[in-house]
Amino acid sequence: RMKRGALTPFARYEASITGRGEVKAIKTHAWLESFPLTGMAVYAGLYCNDLMLSMHPMAQDSEGLYRLYLNVIQLLSARTGLSESIRHFEYELLDFLGCMPSWGVDQAGQPVDPCSRYQVMPMQLPVLHPQGGYLGEWLLEIEKQHFSESLVNQAAKQLFHALLKAVIGRKSFRSREVLSRVLASYPEKI
Repeated sequence: RMKRGALTPFARYEASITGRGEVKAIKTHAWLESFPLTGMAVYAGLYCNDLMLSMHPMAQDSEGLYRLYLNVIQLLSARTGLSESIRHFEYELLDFLGCMPSWGVDQAGQPVDPCSRYQVMPMQLPVLHPQGGYLGEWLLEIEKQHFSESLVNQAAKQLFHALLKAVIGRKSFRSREVLSRVLASYPEKI
């Protein structure tokens, strides 16, 4: 049973905030709409919350940041592919902050060849490398935000997490640690 005045997770509110410095208090709030998350979508939503809290201080346009967040929470609530929804959110978030490199051009300025292999370092363009860990085809699919194919999704996950760590300067997210423990027994990988 909810206490009077308590906020529910994954909901939109209109609120007035008071306080100085980093610590603020909600003075008044009005509920606008909820996005009920169940099962693995709850963990995915917590991960998105974690990202938002980490990225918020870096964003000049917090309204745009919250639009990205609202979009992913709506997708998670509709249960439209957890893994793909998270990859889209990570991509859009990194792009919004100006941290997403182009995956269609390599460091030499040449178009990425779908049949070649590339080495990728955070915050840098791909480098053509015969033993590179990423196929050009995957990078081109990531550039188009096509995350439904399993190998592309895994490549995007690795690349985005490396970029997020470089941007935020944190080794891992608490929600990600909890999620990793739960994922061992869940069939759909996010």
